[in-house]
Amino acid sequence: MEHKTPTRRPACIVHTMPDPDELQLNSFGEIDGILEVRCETPNHPTFQVQFQGCNPFNDIPDAVFDGSIESPVVIPLNKTGPFVYFIQHFHKSGKPSKLWGPHPCSIHSCGPCR
Repeated sequence: MEHKTPTRRPACIVHTMPDPDELQLNSFGEIDGILEVRCETPNHPTFQVQFQGCNPFNDIPDAVFDGSIESPVVIPLNKTGPFVYFIQHFHKSGKPSKLWGPHPCSIHSCGPCR
């Protein structure tokens, strides 16, 4: 019987946001994965993912990525290292926005590659 080695996919980060008055989380991911930030609260249908300093996608400092209930933020994880991001929630009625974070995020090489 032939033994097949399973293929390994890079781990991805999926961050589904609760209401911004709730818990904070820490996350990690692997290079070539993705960071996906979704919004599922109808009171805050749009948001921004705001990195403090470097980000895992490109060389732009303090990068900002826009998202909404219909369109999550999907960020390719192209760089290793520690990163910090905040999430700015915008209320549907125009009330003042809410900043949620910081969210530490560590991106590293895949397990067998380390």
